[in-house]
Amino acid sequence: MTFEATRRRPASLLPDRARPGMAASLGVGVAAFCLAILAIAGIAVEGAARDLAARAGGAATVVVWGAGLESPDAAAARAADILGHARGVAAARPLDPAPADIPLARVIAGARASDPRLITLVARPGATLDGAALARTLRGAGVAAAADDHRFSTSPLTRAAAVAATAAAAAILLASILAMAAMGVGARRALGEAREVTRLLTLSGATDRFVARQFRPRLVRAAALAAAAGAGIAALAGAAVLLAGRASGAALPLGLKPPWRDLWAAAPWPPLFATVALAVGGATLAAALKKAR
Repeated sequence: MTFEATRRRPASLLPDRARPGMAASLGVGVAAFCLAILAIAGIAVEGAARDLAARAGGAATVVVWGAGLESPDAAAARAADILGHARGVAAARPLDPAPADIPLARVIAGARASDPRLITLVARPGATLDGAALARTLRGAGVAAAADDHRFSTSPLTRAAAVAATAAAAAILLASILAMAAMGVGARRALGEAREVTRLLTLSGATDRFVARQFRPRLVRAAALAAAAGAGIAALAGAAVLLAGRASGAALPLGLKPPWRDLWAAAPWPPLFATVALAVGGATLAAALKKAR
């Protein structure tokens, strides 16, 4: 019987304790959870934004609701007639009720808009519509209404979208920094736990590149497992929210109704974090070994 070295994996030169550690794994897991949640929510919000944008078309959007004995449909018809003669308005078009109207109305008019109706306005060439002036015109005629002219300085809808995008970008940046910092700390910890072995390898003539290569499999494995745990928890949380919302019939925040396939947004993070661990861990190890010489 002959011995074939290729069939056996050589034992690691590092002691078993030379690993990134629980703190680094926890940091990577938390970062992966945050990024996966943001990815799942971002896809759902993007789909909802398309629906809202389709409803909030035109030069301005007006929200009306019933007041007193007047029904919402009657208020919408009266508001469309008044707005059709307003300055700068070429056409006022009432929209049929849709599920997207409620979250859209809440952004424009707040909680006061119960059973809202939407009216889109088309401006005359060269005219600019003023949402506040339109709302005052309708309230002066006894119609409960609020208006959004889609300008950043005056539009709550536009400002809400900008704030949400900025918050998401900041969260992604912070989570990425946390992940890279955790990987760097984990690489330094693993190197510190194997200080005697690395010194012996260096004295034996091993290059820094060879020494760093001994740590990379452990860094990549730890990052992939931690990221898989964090992303998996994010996917389970998303599934739980979907199940709870659909079982109870309650509306999800902002009227979101994401399909199950959106949960696959959690899948890319484990291999991505493993790749980042390879790069960040390798750079950290190279710098530490060079400094130790």
